[in-house]
Amino acid sequence: MNRHAANSNNSSCGETFADQMNATHRRLSYRIALRLQFLAWIGLLLSACVTQTGCQLFGRFRNNAAEAPIVLAKDASLDQLIATISQQTARVSQLKTEVRVSTAGMPTLRGDLQVERPSRLRLQAGVMGISELGFDLGSNSDQFWIWKKAALPGDPPTLYFANHFDFQQSALREHTQIQPHWLIDALGLIEFDPSDEHAGPFPRTDGRVEIRSYSKSNLRPAVRIAVIDPRRGLVNQLSFYDSQGHRIAYLDSMEYQHYPEQNVSLPQWIVINIDGPDGQSTKLTVDANRFVVNSLFGDPALLWQMPNPPDVRRVDLSALNPVPVEPIGASSNAATAHESRAWTKPNF
Repeated sequence: MNRHAANSNNSSCGETFADQMNATHRRLSYRIALRLQFLAWIGLLLSACVTQTGCQLFGRFRNNAAEAPIVLAKDASLDQLIATISQQTARVSQLKTEVRVSTAGMPTLRGDLQVERPSRLRLQAGVMGISELGFDLGSNSDQFWIWKKAALPGDPPTLYFANHFDFQQSALREHTQIQPHWLIDALGLIEFDPSDEHAGPFPRTDGRVEIRSYSKSNLRPAVRIAVIDPRRGLVNQLSFYDSQGHRIAYLDSMEYQHYPEQNVSLPQWIVINIDGPDGQSTKLTVDANRFVVNSLFGDPALLWQMPNPPDVRRVDLSALNPVPVEPIGASSNAATAHESRAWTKPNF
């Protein structure tokens, strides 16, 4: 309320130079938000292929693994549901799988997804599996990044990055939602923070139930609604809302398959729907192959380290005014300067 009152007072006194600069920064942040909606979650590049064709493209990822078992009574209590879901999440420390990812109007990409709970993930994919023609999205305990490797007209390769905490406090955070861990959540691996208020289960007409979690932390969405299969204790959908009741995103998790050795069930088909700052919604889909559970190979120091590519411009998303920093040695001719200025225009 104080902020709104201050804005009203400022407008009544006339627009100062500082007001103009702030307005410019807000417009820039909004344009960055639109671009990030296009890149960061196209950075995930997950797609609308399921609508008309039946998506035969993903056929080789289908297999005949066992269906998730029934583990709860139909009238399971809130505590029983939370305990069952939390136990499943705790049984998974690492995951790896091949994925096919795309979005409407974009080519299908292929690559690998690797996860180490609670906050580490790496998704690298490209056209025909060539990562140089795609992206590298990752998160570790401190940072997240989206390295767009392929060049588009007026939009050269760029590494977007931020410290998790700094981004949550940034001005850009008001205009866009970038939550890399949503991909981990969409795998059904969610936690119920004991500091939050949890309510339910609320029955639905489709036989599922809802658990509503109200966060007391400004580092997380204010409300999360989890749609649960009450007999199997699996998360079929997550919806996130801000403190004004506006939906930020919802995640659908489908085609669960059971891994009896680890006694866990994981979805092979994930759809991430993001409500953008301009009121438009972006639908993103991932189709996963069979998961390797709790067995990652390679050097963790390299796997979870933010890349440091030479000759690639960078944008710190937590900065007060996020602008691209050109690599050392970049050309300063007029064409390059024009390309640098034009990068904020979304190329839809």
